[in-house]
Amino acid sequence: MGWISIFKRLQLTREVETMTSEELVKYKSASAKYFSDNRTSLAKAQKAKNTEKIELINNRVAEREQKLALVNKKLGINPK
Repeated sequence: MGWISIFKRLQLTREVETMTSEELVKYKSASAKYFSDNRTSLAKAQKAKNTEKIELINNRVAEREQKLALVNKKLGINPK
């Protein structure tokens, strides 16, 4: 998991706090496809040895993981 600044974490927390229950569930549901798509993109970037793209994808995934953890917490879902 990539490093996320305290300011970004605060921004994500605020975003999640303003989401409705419907939005939280939709975000959680969409995350599986998001991670799958990014794994595919990451594999292509690694094959092409595109370090900028690899870093960009890893940062996006780390941010999504952080926000998803906040969403799960708000929904009362404990990670495995």
